[in-house]
Amino acid sequence: MIDPRGLRLLLARHGATAWNEAGRYQGRADEGLSERGHTQALQLGQWLSEETPEIVLHSGARRTAETLARALPTVQANSDPRWREIDHGEWEGLTYRQVLDQHPEQACAHWADPLHIPAPQGETLLAVAERVQAATNDLIAQYAGRCVLLVAHATSLQILCCHVFQTPLALYWQWKFDLGSLSCLELYQSGTIINWLNRGYTRPASC
Repeated sequence: MIDPRGLRLLLARHGATAWNEAGRYQGRADEGLSERGHTQALQLGQWLSEETPEIVLHSGARRTAETLARALPTVQANSDPRWREIDHGEWEGLTYRQVLDQHPEQACAHWADPLHIPAPQGETLLAVAERVQAATNDLIAQYAGRCVLLVAHATSLQILCCHVFQTPLALYWQWKFDLGSLSCLELYQSGTIINWLNRGYTRPASC
């Protein structure tokens, strides 16, 4: 049960990496931030100076840890691997065009049904949803009535929103989180309020 005072949840997507900028699939590959990503992290820190998160969480990936270190260099945070990006398996590091050229049948099957059909040696969307939804439930139960900052990834943030707004998982792609952006939700027993989404637009890139 969500505390009647509400849970203030700040959602930050990590800053850009070189793979993001090249349009490469990046899930478990542990790339650090690019120059642009470091700049985005510093901007994120300026926005967070207006907030007072009591709890800070991140996925444990290098790009989320670096984003957090740049944005809030004096804050200690807890890592939870359940917030990690989807595992793209054999497609890690490939571009959309390379995947389509090298694995046309597998690519079409996956894109038609990402909930059940993973990239080769990767995760299904349902598998990601299982861990993200469990992490979301734990976050709500443990930190009700407080302000929490979560630094994570596009897919994990999208699934979180599907969960708290009770929207179909198949429509996860309708939630858009830009690189280096900051969003804010408030969770109550009666429902969830969107304070803002995607503060700080950055050009689109794959996760």
